[in-house]
Amino acid sequence: MDKIIWDDSLSVGVAELDSQHRRLADLINLLGEEARASGSGKLLEKAIGKLTVYAFTHFGHEEKLLAQCGFPGLEAQRAEHDEFSQTLMRFSRDAAVGMLDQAQLFNYLSKWWVHHILEEDMRYKPFVAQGKA
Repeated sequence: MDKIIWDDSLSVGVAELDSQHRRLADLINLLGEEARASGSGKLLEKAIGKLTVYAFTHFGHEEKLLAQCGFPGLEAQRAEHDEFSQTLMRFSRDAAVGMLDQAQLFNYLSKWWVHHILEEDMRYKPFVAQGKA
């Protein structure tokens, strides 16, 4: 998996959310480093767990902000967040029993990151730029 590199093209225009997105990228990158360094199921399970917990925290903040400003795409955001969380939990269970397909995990994470940030999250950028968030 290629390392996720943050740049301003990924900014959604809300400093708190940008900071959280950078942290998600860091955790995904760390997970890739753990896999390359050890490949241990227990270490990967722990790294996936950290990513999952942080993702829940971020999603809660993002959804709360979007609800407060009446963003019309909130339900689609929630659906994306739920799907991501469920998928991470499946990968974590697979890691716990030594059945993790690392290639599938990293393919999923890299595709999800690009799609979610550059497509889904960018949908609210113009909305929050109008001062509604």
